[in-house]
Amino acid sequence: MTGQVRIKLNDILKARGLSKQDFADRSGMNYRTVLDLTREKYDRIGLNTIAVICDALNVLPGDLFEYRAVEQKSPSLAQE
Repeated sequence: MTGQVRIKLNDILKARGLSKQDFADRSGMNYRTVLDLTREKYDRIGLNTIAVICDALNVLPGDLFEYRAVEQKSPSLAQE
């Protein structure tokens, strides 16, 4: 079994009633970067970026990410 980690930034912003522009202004991040983060377009996020997000939203890194287990299907055995 493998899993996927996703950033919950968009969920947090919606729950707090913050627009992406408000968050960009508050965090000092580029608006385009915020858009890409909320659309989950990144496979890797730098530790400094995580720290900026956590500081701006007053959350811990564990609040920012979600792990989802994904089951891999076993290859079917060919029957002779």
